[in-house]
Amino acid sequence: MNIFDNNVSLYFFSAVLQANTALIAFAAVFAVFRFQLLVQSLQNKDSEIIQLVDKYLARKPMETPEELRSHYAHIQTLEDAINALVADPGYQPSYRSWIVSLAKNQPLASLFLERRQLVDKQANLKKRFKWPMLSILFVILLALCVLRFSNYVHTAMSDLEFVPIIFTASLNIWALILNTKFVFTNIKN
Repeated sequence: MNIFDNNVSLYFFSAVLQANTALIAFAAVFAVFRFQLLVQSLQNKDSEIIQLVDKYLARKPMETPEELRSHYAHIQTLEDAINALVADPGYQPSYRSWIVSLAKNQPLASLFLERRQLVDKQANLKKRFKWPMLSILFVILLALCVLRFSNYVHTAMSDLEFVPIIFTASLNIWALILNTKFVFTNIKN
C-alpha cells in the first residue's frame, strides 16, 4: 500500500534543506553579533589598560622603559612583559621598584583579569558554535543523500518510505534544539 505520493519525499527533503540553511544563517547572525561584541569589549579593555599604564608611565620622573610601550600593539604580551621585568634580577635598579609597584597595581591586575575572561568567552563562543552547526550540517547532508535516492525509495520500498522522513525529522528536531539553546544562551550572556 502506497501512502505517499511520488513527490512527498522530494518536497519534504527540499524543505528540510531550505529550512536548515535558514537556521544556519539565523544562528550565524547571533554568533557573529556576539563575537563582535566580545571583540569590541576586548578593544575597550585594551584601551583602558594602555591608559592606565600611560598614566603610570607619566608619573615616572625619569625616562620611561620602552619595553612596556613596545607591547601596546599586542596587549596580551604586556602583562607577561611586566612580570618578566619584575622577575629579572638584572633589571635596572632605578626602575625595579617602579615596575614592581606597577605589577602590584590592583586596578591594572583586575583589568588584565577581565581581559583574560573576555578572551576565554571568545574561545568558548567558538566551541559552543561548533556542535549546533555540525548537527545542522549533518541533517543537510543526510537530506541531500536521501533526496538523491527518494525516487528509488518510493518505487522499491514504498511501504517504508516514511522511515527516512521520520528519521530526518527527528534529527532535525535534535539539531533545532541545539541551535535554539545556542541562540538563547548568547542572548542571555
